[in-house]
Amino acid sequence: TMWQRSRCLLNRDIHHDPLTKFSVKLPRTIIHLRGDAAPKYLQSLTTNDVLKIEPNQTKYSLMLKPGGKILFDFFVTKPTQDSFLLDFEEGISEQVLGHLQRYKLRSKVEFKDVSKEHQVWAVIGDETPSDHADPRSAVMGQRLLIDHASKPFSGISTDPSFYHSHRMSNGIPEGTAELDDGMPLECNMNYLHAIDFDKGCYIGQELVARTHYTGVIRKRLLPLRIVSKPPTSIEEILSKGSTFPNVDSDLFKNGKKVGKIISKSGSFGLAMIRMEHLHSELEKSRFDVAESQDQVEVTRPIWWPQYLDEQQEMRKRDERMNEVM
Repeated sequence: TMWQRSRCLLNRDIHHDPLTKFSVKLPRTIIHLRGDAAPKYLQSLTTNDVLKIEPNQTKYSLMLKPGGKILFDFFVTKPTQDSFLLDFEEGISEQVLGHLQRYKLRSKVEFKDVSKEHQVWAVIGDETPSDHADPRSAVMGQRLLIDHASKPFSGISTDPSFYHSHRMSNGIPEGTAELDDGMPLECNMNYLHAIDFDKGCYIGQELVARTHYTGVIRKRLLPLRIVSKPPTSIEEILSKGSTFPNVDSDLFKNGKKVGKIISKSGSFGLAMIRMEHLHSELEKSRFDVAESQDQVEVTRPIWWPQYLDEQQEMRKRDERMNEVM
């Protein structure tokens, strides 16, 4: 059916379907950071270890607020020994440059917006390991940061909404609209390889370290799919917000509020959901949407660790034992 085909196009098993290989040009803010002190300076601002980046390799990372909540997420590439290209979402150049300037002090570094000199392409469906692989997950394919004059990927090109539907269906948040003021581990940034727990100090580290070592995470950002009103065409599934409930809608289970929708694209979305209300088999978790007849269900991301399933099962078992007692 059309619904089954659309799910095949956008689920995590994209490598089974050749039609899922496509490229998308992504509007991004590119900042060039350079100088003798650039590695040490950037290391103090980011959650990942930039000192481990090999030339032309890409890593995913975060910049945090002093209290430990997310300020920006970004990709970092190292074209030369003492310079970096920082790849942020579009439209936040002024905020990023202001943040970099705030902590520059006397560091011998320079930074400027070079967005007009570069272009960023995502090539979904190509999971070949390489320096250009998206560092978050193999399901996101290749990520190319190239000169503006370079010839772009010569494959099937599509609208960015397809890219956003794809990443949301796989539980991968992106940008300030989805991550601003979020707790890094609640947003699964450790599973998306944005945090190095062995590196030295950086702004906001205390909260991240404390949450990591205590292991207390009561809610998580998870992918959702609408189940009550499946789309009937490819156009409908790719159209922005055609079927999925509104952002900021509350989610309920048995009349109790359990979470909130953070973002959506087509028939997919992301929501922050309290862990205690998830089914021990993640994909069986279903919720009602406030002031709507819609129902949504959690989809299982490819990066979801087995031990989280085991934790859920143990918690459910303890609840059943307490009920008997």
